[in-house]
Amino acid sequence: MNRTIRRLILGGVAAAVALIGVTASANAAPIPTPQNTSANGTFTFCYDPATKKVYAEGILPVTVSCAAPHKKITVNVGTAAATAGPAGPAGVAGPAGVPGATGAAGPQGPAGPAGTNGASAVLTLSASTSLTNRTDSGTHGDWAIDTFTRAATLTRDHSAPVANCGAGNTDPCYFYKGTVVDTGSFLTITAANSPEAGTVIPGTHVSGTFNGSSTFEFYATGAPDSSLVPASLSGNGQSTSTWFRQFFPGGSTFTGESEPKWGWTYADTLCETWVNAAAGDHGDIAGVNAC
Repeated sequence: MNRTIRRLILGGVAAAVALIGVTASANAAPIPTPQNTSANGTFTFCYDPATKKVYAEGILPVTVSCAAPHKKITVNVGTAAATAGPAGPAGVAGPAGVPGATGAAGPQGPAGPAGTNGASAVLTLSASTSLTNRTDSGTHGDWAIDTFTRAATLTRDHSAPVANCGAGNTDPCYFYKGTVVDTGSFLTITAANSPEAGTVIPGTHVSGTFNGSSTFEFYATGAPDSSLVPASLSGNGQSTSTWFRQFFPGGSTFTGESEPKWGWTYADTLCETWVNAAAGDHGDIAGVNAC
């Protein structure tokens, strides 16, 4: 028997007892339990009208006789078919609670796999220029006119701090190396001084050949492009010491320019030789037959 049915039975007993004015006492019968109740929801008990006490011998699920002066009373508290009603609708959800404190950080996880290598900054460019009517200078001034081919190579070696390209610079800065290699001929200028001794070269002209090279190092901004170097050039419009600048567009900046190694060797048809180099000069083109 469920709790709802039992509650109905006990409530009915209490009501009946109150109706006839039964007074609880030490020897009064206990309130009937489900075992004292018949299947149709009735029960019987005996009581004494004089004392208004309930006696246990009458509380049975069958018809009983009560000993005098006791009287029998039967109470109907309803059938045991009551059922619970349907559940009511759920109430609205309460507000969310205050978030708890952040927990302690967990241990550091293992290192991830190494990333792929970035693109190399190395870039090599080359250009060739045919030069004519280029004045050549010696220790004592201009002494010959040169005609030759110059092969230039430029290598972007590595990225450098932007400050290496000048105070306040914010553009990408790179360190460069460059080389020019010259191969051609010369013709002395009439009455010019010889490049080493400075003596006047006799005759009208002395001719010969020469070859040599120079290396460069510097920092620069801008994007170099070999197509910017002219294929031909007449005169001395671009100095050899800054020849590499022709690879760069306008607005590029250059710092730290140096020419660590350079040298050219001249030989005329009179078996004379002159070496003009960073390591030192020797010989001369003096117009004197040395064959």
